[in-house]
Amino acid sequence: MLVCIYKEYSPGPFRWDREATVVQMITGDWKIGDKSHFYIALEEPKLPARCPSAIGRLKYLFFDAYSKAPVLLQTGDSEYYQPEINSLVQKLPNR
Repeated sequence: MLVCIYKEYSPGPFRWDREATVVQMITGDWKIGDKSHFYIALEEPKLPARCPSAIGRLKYLFFDAYSKAPVLLQTGDSEYYQPEINSLVQKLPNR
């Protein structure tokens, strides 16, 4: 699914959360307009200062099971929108 990030924050020293709205579905149980909450676990107790804000950016999330609970993103579970990726995603089956 493709989401637009509208909120990001750190609820604790080793976690970075983002909330987003689904704007495009490829496959799975999510629907356009659904709210998604996902997070990454940090190795250091805070996000590096060089990390720019993601608010307003589009991001692909590569999981399809619907969840109201926050979803932990592992390496490879997401990628920021790029036109090259979008053209490949449009060719995927089960849309």
